[in-house]
Amino acid sequence: LTSNEYLVLAGTLHGIHAITARLSPTGSSSGAEVIEGETFKMTIKLTPTAELMLGKVYEAYADAVMKNPFQTPEMPIRSEGFDTKINSIFGVA
Repeated sequence: LTSNEYLVLAGTLHGIHAITARLSPTGSSSGAEVIEGETFKMTIKLTPTAELMLGKVYEAYADAVMKNPFQTPEMPIRSEGFDTKINSIFGVA
């Protein structure tokens, strides 16, 4: 997978996790823990730090791609602002 495909998957996973956390009838769900398909099974193990970082990556992705009418989701992200945000999230100078 390319780096952009990883970002799309991370954003999708975060969205699914956030939605499932709010769908609990008891209101105390931490979100999806397992996603299964015909050919795969994915177990989601998020620490509070990882969840926070994933949320920030998703927010940066949404700002750079989803809110930008000139950006096509399948194309590489060519945005200095996006690169700066991602580098600051992961502590890269």
